This record gives sequence, structure tokens and C-alpha cells, in this order.
Amino acid sequence: MSVANLVAFLQKAVEVNKSKWSGDVVDSLAAFTVPTRVYGPREALLKADIASAYARWFLDGLVDPARYAADTSLSFSDLASRLRPGVLDLLHDVPREEATDAWKELSKLAWREVNARRLAARARMSKPIRTELWESMSRPHCYLCGFRFSAAARDNFIAGRTRRAVPAPVLTDFVRARVKPRHVSIEIDHVLPLADGGSNDLDNLRLACGWCNIAKGRYTSIYDTQSWSDQFCHPALGWVTIPRPLWTLRVVSLRHKCENRDCGADLEDGELRIAPWFEHGALTPPNMKVFCAVHDTWKAYRFVKRELLVNRL
Repeated sequence: MSVANLVAFLQKAVEVNKSKWSGDVVDSLAAFTVPTRVYGPREALLKADIASAYARWFLDGLVDPARYAADTSLSFSDLASRLRPGVLDLLHDVPREEATDAWKELSKLAWREVNARRLAARARMSKPIRTELWESMSRPHCYLCGFRFSAAARDNFIAGRTRRAVPAPVLTDFVRARVKPRHVSIEIDHVLPLADGGSNDLDNLRLACGWCNIAKGRYTSIYDTQSWSDQFCHPALGWVTIPRPLWTLRVVSLRHKCENRDCGADLEDGELRIAPWFEHGALTPPNMKVFCAVHDTWKAYRFVKRELLVNRL
């Protein structure tokens, strides 16, 4: 991809932002192949997540899972029968046998989404399971970001106390703002979701901090959240853009180690943080770099008073 093509792509993208309701302008941008340099070091993440979003939009467009998730009296057969006409019409130009096979497979995929929504409220874990999960880790931490849990959070978790709040820290990372008691609490996450065949066995359970669990929610893609970010007037840096929580979560959890050259620190060693690749750039997914506490390029500015960020997340 030549530099001229890169510049032409960016110029067209800016034009679309100014004339986003013009079909001709949108069509002209769609004709471009996104230059590799635009993805930065997160090319795999950005491509994989948009592919996941396309697939989900396509399936949900064939049959809306909301109705089946809300009405548990509806069965797989009900969903498949409603899905069949649309799929056969979509595949009208292929042999009927192939179209029918596709309909059956798409029905199964759509039903998985229904089950995911029905099982969103997970079963409460017993105290023995919570205790065993905690003791199975030599250094208990959030498996998504590396956050170390406090003794108060541990006691609440093992005892199953949900009403006794763990105090939020006085100072907080302005990129990952832990400003509420739940943000520093301990929660259980399923590596393989129950809806996808996961179990409540210990090897499928992980400890997660409340901040990450909230940011993660039911999201599977960085495109599931708004494309815009918040602005924050930092006491030392001035106005900066704070990324969407899911962006931070996806980049850190997938990279899972410090990106400083020759550093081997990972989630087991402590919480990993986000700072920009390009010093003066906004923290967009392509411009997020993962650091440990030692090599954090924003270590002098990272922590601010909680009150400045109390309305985030």
C-alpha cells in the first residue's frame, strides 16, 4: 500500500465524516481497501472484531433473538420455522439441498444466541467453590487486567457478601477509572460461556475485578460500544481523550504482557496499563500500548483523585 493511497484513504474518510448522509460519498469510501498502516499494531484485533460484528448483525437480521430470549415457552423449532423462509429466499440461487443445510446450521447458530441471553443471569456460586477458586491461584488477580485484590475484597468474596462495599481507592487510574466499590470487588467469570457449552467446573472459572466484568458485559467486540470516547481535563496533561472501557479491556487482555522491549512482565506479575504509542495521539485502539507499572510512560500522570472521575463507567 503506497503512501499516496494512505493519504487518499484518510482524505476520503474525513470527507465521509463531513458528508456521512451522502450515499455517493459513502460508496466512494467503501471502494477503498483499508491501508495496513491504519490498523497499527492492533490489525488482528480490529479485523477479527469487525468480522464478529458482521456475523452477529447478519444472524440477528435473519431472526430477532430478543423475542425468544424473553419468552422461554418458544422453542428451537419455533425459531427455525421463522428463519427458514428468509434463508431460502436469501439462497435462492443455490441448489435447494445446500440452502436447506445452510438453514439448519444457521438455526443452530441463532439458537445459541437465544441461549446466551437466557443464561445471562448466572447461577450463584457456593462458598466451597469460591474458596477453592481463590486458593487455586498463587497470586489471586483479575485474569483480564492483572488487578490485585485487597484483603477486604477477598473476605467479601469468600463469604459471599454483596452488601458490604469494598472502599474504592482515593486515587485511581484515569484510563481505567475504579471509582465505585464494585470496581474493586471480586467476581467470577466463565472462560467458555454457559450458553456455549461451558460449565461451572473450576477449570472454566476465573476471578475478574468488577471493573472488567462491567466493561466486558455481554460484549464480544470493540465495535459493540460507541466509536467516540470521553474527554477529561487532566490536572497535568490538560484535555485528553479517555478510551471506551471495552477498548482498554480487549487490548490488555489479548496482549496480556508489557510491550516494552525486553520486558517479560505479564498479568501474573501485576496490573497492566494503557498508554499511547504516539505520545500526542488519542487512546484509540490502534494507538494503545500495554505497559507494566515499571515501564509505564504515563506513571507520573496516571493516578488522579477519584472525585474527578466519579461519573465514569
